[in-house]
Amino acid sequence: MSFKKTLELTLQKLAVNQTLTNYLEQYQTDGKTASYILNIAFLDGNIEGKSIIDMGTGNGIFAIGAKLLGAREVTAIDIDQRQIDISKENAKNLDLDINFLNCNVNDVNGHYDTCIMNPPFGSVKAHSDIPFIEKACSISEKVYAIHNYKTKEFVLKQYSERGMSELTWEKIKIGINRTYSHHTKDRAFIDSLFIRAYK
Repeated sequence: MSFKKTLELTLQKLAVNQTLTNYLEQYQTDGKTASYILNIAFLDGNIEGKSIIDMGTGNGIFAIGAKLLGAREVTAIDIDQRQIDISKENAKNLDLDINFLNCNVNDVNGHYDTCIMNPPFGSVKAHSDIPFIEKACSISEKVYAIHNYKTKEFVLKQYSERGMSELTWEKIKIGINRTYSHHTKDRAFIDSLFIRAYK
């Protein structure tokens, strides 16, 4: 079994908070998507031995994956204390040292080599993804992020205007399990934008 597949299976087994909040656009990143993005960042040389921040960490999937791939130090933030609690438990079960913080993205400080995130898409609250983009560009040299594919041109412009001179992107599909009452299918696949942004 490949290391990428092993990582995917490990991440897929992480505990997930069953009580999510629609207005925060809390959706669980699936193990397949997370391992795909983490593997690309790793092969780019932007995880191993680096300082990583995962903003809007959810159950800690990107933070935990980065630590498993040899990140020097990992910080993960989420505004929801319930998500932080389950993230800490997931990291503890794997004996991983990760700094989890319950805070608003606007309150994040410091400098990190790489930011990996799956922020709100801005579908429920317009432009709720902007604070994440602004913060990622101000504190990180490299950003790996998932966004709403329908907002591709807008999102690319946001990164470009904030000093990210090298932008690459691709269209991916994210698997989303039935999460909220307005969902009609047990599982759906959402067109998403995967961005790599470098200073």
